[in-house]
Amino acid sequence: LKLMNRGYSTKYYFELLQYIKAAMPEAAVTTDLIVGFPGETEADFVEGLNFIAKCRFDVAYTFLYSKRSGTPAANLPDQVEEAIKKQRLQRLMDRQNPISLQINKSLIGKNLKVLVEGVSKTSSATLTGRTDTNKVVIFPGRENLTGSIVDLEIVEAKTWHLNGKLLL
Repeated sequence: LKLMNRGYSTKYYFELLQYIKAAMPEAAVTTDLIVGFPGETEADFVEGLNFIAKCRFDVAYTFLYSKRSGTPAANLPDQVEEAIKKQRLQRLMDRQNPISLQINKSLIGKNLKVLVEGVSKTSSATLTGRTDTNKVVIFPGRENLTGSIVDLEIVEAKTWHLNGKLLL
């Protein structure tokens, strides 16, 4: 974290996360994770995997470190090979995705308020909206609901979105 100019430690981050979860048990916490930063060892990576399992993020947006000219990290020694970065990224997703799915499955049967964003990208018969914790929900409905807040029952959970049905 120091090499990435982050002013916090994993201990501080975890304590903050615990504080948030205690104060707001329904809070959804997401994070961005980069694998393959220069100098990252296998032991560092495994420690990171264990940390995300402990944190239980709702979603982790994951990225491969890429060298950017003009940045201090571009000149650091021990650049991680591309093949290792890709393999680590897959392992990271293999660790996080079941956590995201489990958290989303805990919402099945719950009634949630959802802001309707518009017609789904996958079907003109379904709409897409977001919960107050920014979870994407897809559900059958008419386009004229766009911009409104609707009550939905969550009927199915996927890793990256929920499926719902309108409550009338």
